[in-house]
Amino acid sequence: MKFDSITIRGVSLFCISLPLENSIREKMKSWLTDDMNSFAPGRIDSFLAGRFCACKAFEKYDVVLDGLEVDVNGAPLWPVGTGSISHTKNAAIAAVSTQFRSIGIDIEVEMSNERAGRVTSSFIRPSEEQFIEGGNTFNSTLIFSAKESLYKMINPLCHEYFGFQDAYLTEIGEKDFLIALDSERENVRKFNKTYRGQFFKLGGNIVTILTL
Repeated sequence: MKFDSITIRGVSLFCISLPLENSIREKMKSWLTDDMNSFAPGRIDSFLAGRFCACKAFEKYDVVLDGLEVDVNGAPLWPVGTGSISHTKNAAIAAVSTQFRSIGIDIEVEMSNERAGRVTSSFIRPSEEQFIEGGNTFNSTLIFSAKESLYKMINPLCHEYFGFQDAYLTEIGEKDFLIALDSERENVRKFNKTYRGQFFKLGGNIVTILTL
């Protein structure tokens, strides 16, 4: 996978492989702030790749991004509509839309058996153990990713942190999943409900997306 443009139910997505080609890095370097010049090359590539993907995804709506401001938490402030950015060690992806209030997207490399065994207890609730029986690393990664996407979708609306244990998957289908938010946090609980999200494999990665 070098790059990929996808449209899913009113959402424009664009994904690109990492590391970045020099031509794209040069094209996007004006997006770097002064303090970013000291970042490690991989971190710079991830940042620029995410912004590049957002630019390309917005082309569907004839929107030209020449910069992207962020809030106090570092989350992008979208000039029109809404969007979300994610990256892993080998790819970056962005999803944007003018039809939804909020989007959450996440991309993950499928966990190894060793990592899944080491970290699943930190994000899996007892009711979700049915999905990872037999060491199902795909579902372990999917659950982790889905909770990341849920956080990215809800946090810009509630402006309050919530953790992996505040949500749980109730169903995993062939291309979609159901995830329930069940938080007692004051600003989060108004969003407590079950959401249907989608997932797909892309270039060896697992991508999850939620819209509201």
